[in-house]
Amino acid sequence: MSMVRIITIWLISLLMFGCAVYPTTRTYFEPNKEDGTPTRSTSCGYHAAANDSLKRQIGDVSVVVSPRYKQKDNLSITVSLHYDEEDVVIDGSLITVSVNGEASYVPTDVVVNSYEKDNTHPNRIFLHLFYAIPSEGVTELSVTLPTIANKPSSPFRFKKTTRSDIYYASINC
Repeated sequence: MSMVRIITIWLISLLMFGCAVYPTTRTYFEPNKEDGTPTRSTSCGYHAAANDSLKRQIGDVSVVVSPRYKQKDNLSITVSLHYDEEDVVIDGSLITVSVNGEASYVPTDVVVNSYEKDNTHPNRIFLHLFYAIPSEGVTELSVTLPTIANKPSSPFRFKKTTRSDIYYASINC
């Protein structure tokens, strides 16, 4: 089989499945395993650094905290709550972040998306928090939530890490 034919078959296969895989490095906020269960924030993307969020149960509420590192951007964090009860309320402006073991900051902006329970999902609230803190200067961060469902929460801790990785994406993601 000629080399042109092999490359053509490979390209057609790539287009049919819509996959892209390539080696890279990723800088992200790695979750502290002592503070919950490390989990993925997205279904596709990185392999070795896939578990970039922390998940924890607070009473009957499942909480996932996902900080985002992007060079030259300010720090942003997504907090998602999944629950069956109807009375869970959270004030995103009270979610504080301690950076590098020093001062605590409150968000400069909060965007809230909420979804009611359906046949496959519980009630969900997503809080997208934006802080006036450059991501590049953050080496460690600790996210503290206000009381949820009458239960206090200990901080969710993360440490900035750079790791060699493989990135994969698909049109199915």
